[in-house]
Amino acid sequence: MPGALSRSDTKILIVAGAVLVLLVAAAALFSPPEEDMTPFPSSYATGSNGGKAAYLLLQELGYSVARWESSLEKLPAPGETDTVLVLAEPIESVTSRDREALESWLQQGGTVLATGYRADTFLPERAARPEYEIEWKKFQAGIPSSVSHGIPQITMKPEGYWDTKKAATPVIFGDEDHAVVVSYSYGKGRVIWWAASTPLTNAGLKEAGNMELLLNSVGASQNKRILWDEYFHGERPGLLSYFAATPLVWGLAQLGIGLVAIFFTYARRSGPVRPLIPEPRLSPLEFVDSLGGLYQRAHAASAAVGVAHQRFRYLLIKRLGLASNLTTKELTIAVREQLGWREPGFVETMYRCERAALDPELSEHEAVQLVQALQQYTRVLRLSPRTQKEKTGWKRSGTQSATLNQ
Repeated sequence: MPGALSRSDTKILIVAGAVLVLLVAAAALFSPPEEDMTPFPSSYATGSNGGKAAYLLLQELGYSVARWESSLEKLPAPGETDTVLVLAEPIESVTSRDREALESWLQQGGTVLATGYRADTFLPERAARPEYEIEWKKFQAGIPSSVSHGIPQITMKPEGYWDTKKAATPVIFGDEDHAVVVSYSYGKGRVIWWAASTPLTNAGLKEAGNMELLLNSVGASQNKRILWDEYFHGERPGLLSYFAATPLVWGLAQLGIGLVAIFFTYARRSGPVRPLIPEPRLSPLEFVDSLGGLYQRAHAASAAVGVAHQRFRYLLIKRLGLASNLTTKELTIAVREQLGWREPGFVETMYRCERAALDPELSEHEAVQLVQALQQYTRVLRLSPRTQKEKTGWKRSGTQSATLNQ
């Protein structure tokens, strides 16, 4: 048997454990955060290529800015408030329905700020050609415009250039051979295209002229609503994302732990073992169901009526004490004279049963009606042994009640 730890060894272990806990806590608190490497200007991204700084800047300057995480078909109609949609370097392809919805939205008076080469595929006029630049370049202002007001030059790392020969659009910023910022009207709306998202990224926003370019592109903050697209950055709101923001996730986790605990505490032999009681194969209901299935598959509705009719005649003749070869007319007369029973539909039902037993085209619905009628007459006339026992029981109970009353 191993010996117990001495007091000095116990102190060493306690001190070592405390030092380990402090080191782990210090590493968690003081370790540098991982750098955000998001390659596109998402309003959630804090890395150099992200767009969170521009998003927060617009908020601080009093713009009504919000993230847009739905398809373009659900864009709000431009009204009294000017609406600007920021398509900052979308990474997912646009569908024909989204493009048609965007064109219709522009014709109604919306404004689109599209940045990057891929954003050209969203626009009514597509004249961008890819030509990726490695270095950041400075571009001078072209024709006077509200977009270039007060900005002599901007800094950008283009992903492509606007082909002015393909689409004769005024060059707002560019050089002798290239156009990097263009703007044109479409219906009641306006389209502004940048060759890259550099001016609104976290790293490029601080360059001279870039912040002013962003503000001039979205316009004054009064009566202005800005929708920063995240739908084409892959953000898709759904039921799971909704529940992720609620305590339901933690509740399900606790429920799962409880189920696992219950699973490990379950015992198969938690009670006495008893053999199952086998169901008898010759039960009356099973016989009736099997017999009914045979009649149904054989389409023998007339046979079923014939069997029921013969049984009813047998019980009735036995009750009256008559010969078995009586005709239907003679039998119905005997019932009326001996039993004094004048049911209006009885005679007609007997003749119908006699004809139905010989009719091979008899429908199942009519056969069921006739058999049910014969069963009803059997109960009313108390022809079967069961009804006779019920009659005897009723008489006995009536006698006992009269005795008690006396």
